[in-house]
Amino acid sequence: MMLEPLSKESIQAILCKVATENEDVYNLIREKAGEDPAFRKLFVRGLPYTCTDEEFRKLFSMHGEIEEAAVIMDKVKGTCKGFGFVTFKDIDSTHSALETPTRPFEGREIHCNLAAVGHSVDGTTNDASSKPVDENDESLRKLFCRGLNYETTNEEFLNMFRQFGELEETNSTVVFDKTTGKSKGYGFITYRSKIDAMKALENPEKQLGGRTIKLNLASNDPKQGGSFEGNVALRKVFVRGLNYDTTQEEFQSLFQQYGETEDCNIAFDKSTGASKGYGFVTYTSPVSAMKCLEIPNKELDGKTIICNLAEKGKRSRPMNAMRQHQQQQHHHQTGYGYQQQQSYGYPQQQQPAYGTYPPQHKPAYGAYPQQQQPAYGAYPQHRPGYTYPR
Repeated sequence: MMLEPLSKESIQAILCKVATENEDVYNLIREKAGEDPAFRKLFVRGLPYTCTDEEFRKLFSMHGEIEEAAVIMDKVKGTCKGFGFVTFKDIDSTHSALETPTRPFEGREIHCNLAAVGHSVDGTTNDASSKPVDENDESLRKLFCRGLNYETTNEEFLNMFRQFGELEETNSTVVFDKTTGKSKGYGFITYRSKIDAMKALENPEKQLGGRTIKLNLASNDPKQGGSFEGNVALRKVFVRGLNYDTTQEEFQSLFQQYGETEDCNIAFDKSTGASKGYGFVTYTSPVSAMKCLEIPNKELDGKTIICNLAEKGKRSRPMNAMRQHQQQQHHHQTGYGYQQQQSYGYPQQQQPAYGTYPPQHKPAYGAYPQQQQPAYGAYPQHRPGYTYPR
């Protein structure tokens, strides 16, 4: 196929040029883009707590036909939580609504943006929300390939993998013996995009030169082999910063738009039943996980939540969430921050502000004192300082 050697960026440039010169092509592209609800769904915040679904729908109906519109209600109080979602039937109506991202409504100023994008109301980005997670992290873009036919040439090897995306060709090659000049039977492939690397890895076994070759991330132990789809570390996303009132349904609604999920749950305290402020999403495909992580900061329930591969944040992230949970629980029950007790992992006189460490005791990233190191996703059985007021 003629398009196979072209990169995604090259194809996009060609389509843009053709679309500006041909109305039929432009309409076709617009129609295809509109099929994805992510481009038609808006997140609206700043709503008055008295707002109803009917008033909310009426507010946005001036922009076009609405597929779905609902304010999010507090299940206990029965009132609006101050935000909602509206999905239009076509992408033009969505663009019309976004032309006025800030508007007055019943004495308040409300703001809207694409539900899947963490952009601020003026169109600028919030922190790193527009930057893909670890886009320059080679460990998610570089693949190890073993089982090559010793007669396979470097060009045959590269052609095999160009179909999945643009390569960093200077870092993609069959490995040859420097003395004999013969292939060693393995090689490396580095993609410019981690999503393209995931596409190549969706089927980790391929046929080349009459042999079955096997792929894995180069950062993994090549001897481990195994099915890439079974590698949960590249399909599991850790989500922190959740609103403690966010429901399971709201959480799943946001993350299932990126692909089919195997597991999608908020972490709840077994004793109190309250949210811990974080959750996990396991996709059935690593490609879906990478699509989710292209925009790591997202808006949900009036808060900016942050996503990362669970494996990368498996020690530091849940513990930070636990500290935040402790602080909010103590503040809620006592009217001030921590009680004057020993805080988790620190003597009283060295108790740090949330999210900081004293310079002289700053641990390595993701590391904890050996005797207190928690298992992934679990807390130590003995937690000094993790007490509630009587």
